[in-house]
Amino acid sequence: MYNDIINSFLNNIRAIRFYISSVDQTMDRPWHRELVGNKDSVLASMIYYVAKAQQRGIDLLESLSPMEDMPEEIVGYIKEIERIVQEIESDGNNVYFHRYLPKGVKEEYQKLEAIEKQKEILYRGSLLLLVTYFENLIAGVMRESFIKYPQRISLDEKSVSYKILAEMNDIEEIKNILIDQEVTNKMYESLLDWKKYFQKNLKLNLKAWEDEFEVIQEIIARRNLYVHNNGIVNNIYIKLVNGMKKDSVGDRLNIDREYIDNAIDIIEYVGMSLVLETWLKECGDNQDDISNILGIIYEEYLEMHRWKMAQYFYEICLKSQKLLDADRILCKINNWQCYKWLGEYDKVKDEVEKLDISAYQPKYILGVLALGEDYERFFEFYDSQTDIGEAELKEWPLFMKLRTCEEYMRRFPEMKVEEKEEIECNGNTKDVVDG
Repeated sequence: MYNDIINSFLNNIRAIRFYISSVDQTMDRPWHRELVGNKDSVLASMIYYVAKAQQRGIDLLESLSPMEDMPEEIVGYIKEIERIVQEIESDGNNVYFHRYLPKGVKEEYQKLEAIEKQKEILYRGSLLLLVTYFENLIAGVMRESFIKYPQRISLDEKSVSYKILAEMNDIEEIKNILIDQEVTNKMYESLLDWKKYFQKNLKLNLKAWEDEFEVIQEIIARRNLYVHNNGIVNNIYIKLVNGMKKDSVGDRLNIDREYIDNAIDIIEYVGMSLVLETWLKECGDNQDDISNILGIIYEEYLEMHRWKMAQYFYEICLKSQKLLDADRILCKINNWQCYKWLGEYDKVKDEVEKLDISAYQPKYILGVLALGEDYERFFEFYDSQTDIGEAELKEWPLFMKLRTCEEYMRRFPEMKVEEKEEIECNGNTKDVVDG
């Protein structure tokens, strides 16, 4: 079940990221190419950017004053803009300046305003979906927890109406109704209540939630602000978000690309940490579940060079007492390589060098030798084992730097290592985990 929760959550996160990127690219395409030969469009665009500049206190008209070497057509555009602006200024009503635009220019101008509005719709809608997906994840974890351990909601003390009893076919259906009711009630509680519930009842550490609590709180509060108050700061938002001053009430909050990208990273980070901790805590005795957990971290984060998140998720696994020795050493090696590619190898170097690898399987010995960049011993040992083959050598991120050494290139001349593959990974992601 936790596998389904994680896959659904990650699919939703990927969909939001792809949607934002694809729509952003469409809206940011060069509009000049579409305006060739359309006088109304050119004039509307020039007026639009002059107006935007004036809102920021910049007088573009002065810099656009006609010069002798300007094409006659452009000079005509500028003079038309100056005429319109003069009419607006003489009337003293900048708010309704659209009334001075010719019909064709007004239509084109409104298209440009709509394009600008599209980004607001894109980012605002993405924030609403993002928080909804996060809440779905929390509800899913709670529901699974109640199904597995009904005593967490004192199911034997719950009562149902006669109407429900008459309509239900068996006790299992009644149980599911009571669980759904409990989940619904929990979801009306606050982020702090959710955190306390998971820490108290499931005994989770939730370090990610502790570290990023204020950021998550602000993301949810901003979503609620857009849903209930059109993005205008109110006293509820002020109370929930640290650092906000009371005189901010009435201000309108904006959402830009940087904000929404960071919000997605944070929600993915804290959402994944919740499910992984719960999954390990409640299903860690099942080796299939452990294999699924490690597979997800590898495929979604390590293989994608998302070192910071991979580093933290492997550390969650290493805190579990339920890992077999083979899984534990694999987690350690993958965690260490995250430090290496983040430029933080000095933090774990002593731990790696003190590890007695003599009793480990060949693939783990090779992993440690690769971390220490002892390539001479690496290839000597590589030739004497069958645990690691060419496929693993060419695909495991751990061997990125090894794939640039002379011995590797001599053995596999057909392999072309992408430029800067092993070094550029330092700080090359937008991961948000800092501790």
